[in-house]
Amino acid sequence: MTISGLKPPRRSRLPEPPPKPAESTGHALSLPDPALPHEEASPRIDGRTRRATGRTLAFATRVSPEWKARLDRLAKKTGKLYCVLLEEALDALECKIAAR
Repeated sequence: MTISGLKPPRRSRLPEPPPKPAESTGHALSLPDPALPHEEASPRIDGRTRRATGRTLAFATRVSPEWKARLDRLAKKTGKLYCVLLEEALDALECKIAAR
């Protein structure tokens, strides 16, 4: 078998990268001039941003199907997240116990 019978190498399916701009400082990162006014970009609001609560600790537990159905109904009725409903329930229980 000769080399002429081999297939040519496949080209990448990715487009060519954009050309690098000529930089006067030689640094890859150019910082904006603080003396120039700048427009603040409006933050992108998507579903994940709207649902973000700042809670980072995971909490997993086993519940009965009936309890889960009750939680689902309440969440749908109030439009609140499970974590908010659980926090409110805990607050109410603490108040009830403190009132005794």
